[in-house]
Amino acid sequence: MAESDGALAAELIARAVNTVPLSMHEYSPDGAYPEGPGYWGYGTSYNVMMISALQSALGTDFGLTQQPGFLATADYYLHVTGPSGYYFNYSDAGRGGKGVASAMFWFAAQRHEPYLLWTEWAKVQPAAGRGAARGKRDRTDPMLLLWLSPTQEKPTAPRALSWSAQGVTPVAFHRSDWTADATYVAIKGGSASTNHAHMDVGAFVMDADGVRWADDLGMQDYESIESKGINLWGKTQDAERWKIFRLGTSSHSVLMVDGQQQRVEGKAPIVLAKAGRTVVDLGTVYQGQLERARRGVALQPDRSVLVQDELQATAKAAVVRWAMVTRAVVTVDGAGRATLTQDGKKLSFRVLEPTGAALKIIPLDPPPAATDARNEGMRQIAFEVAVGAGGARRIVVQLAPGAGPVNAPAVQALAEW
Repeated sequence: MAESDGALAAELIARAVNTVPLSMHEYSPDGAYPEGPGYWGYGTSYNVMMISALQSALGTDFGLTQQPGFLATADYYLHVTGPSGYYFNYSDAGRGGKGVASAMFWFAAQRHEPYLLWTEWAKVQPAAGRGAARGKRDRTDPMLLLWLSPTQEKPTAPRALSWSAQGVTPVAFHRSDWTADATYVAIKGGSASTNHAHMDVGAFVMDADGVRWADDLGMQDYESIESKGINLWGKTQDAERWKIFRLGTSSHSVLMVDGQQQRVEGKAPIVLAKAGRTVVDLGTVYQGQLERARRGVALQPDRSVLVQDELQATAKAAVVRWAMVTRAVVTVDGAGRATLTQDGKKLSFRVLEPTGAALKIIPLDPPPAATDARNEGMRQIAFEVAVGAGGARRIVVQLAPGAGPVNAPAVQALAEW
């Protein structure tokens, strides 16, 4: 446009540069993307296109790359994908992770940090014997012609095994290594009031031996909901949105109190973030249901994972349901014990506290309503814990990969983590 109408081009550029920081503020302060990894690919790719165009055409990005958290968001995307190759698919996100994220090549060049391409590099290599690129195709793939350096060599593994961020949707990721068989656990805080959010505050996923063990159903196609006359975008506590099975509390790997939904207005911050350990304060998410609630995840030296909840009831007694979504075949071995099998691999599931938990295996397919998407092969491992009026309880679950004997670790209070 500049060749034919320079004044109009200048006006459009000024508008864009002055207003796009309103949306870029969502990356603040640490780079986590509030709407999840699926929408990261959508929003961030176009943001990078704009900045790249400004840099190449005008020789400046007008300071946009220095917006708080923007350059750091590449680390978010690197860590949000587990060793299984799947996203931590919270909010409106699919399992994803298989397609090339072209924007990551721009970030790697911009920051001069090739390790950001650790996950993406294999996706642009010729598939053995086929001569075609691995992974799912994306509309932004042609940008690789601009953003992939012809001299780029295979990146070395990232050094950080843990990464966390606050912001609108706090998240934390931990892994034992950057190999495909590593153990990985991720957890989120945040609020159901965030754009595209689910009632999944406190949800976690877990990988080990190349398998996604603790899973998430992810999003449901919008057209399949709206075409049935359902108002998908309400955010009140009684909105129709929460009646969609995949979006409500009961379908996630979270606590559910007395069968009630999480509180929309609640916000859960990360209150501890260190190597291999994270604690999220869920108190306001269960306002009126529990007096206090915190959840921690810990990646142990033996590659097992602990999921630990500490609860206190209000003046009224409560029944708390603990649940984990999985695709694995589950065999209950006794009170509080089960073996999960998937793709020829095994995982030991143990309820360390309270002892004697009665496990239930809940099929998630067929879903409750005709308007809900199918969840083929999906189920939940669940059990209930009664909390007396004003009383405190602790729930500790161990997830240990492999078929060998499992040693129960010493359990510490979250305050001692």
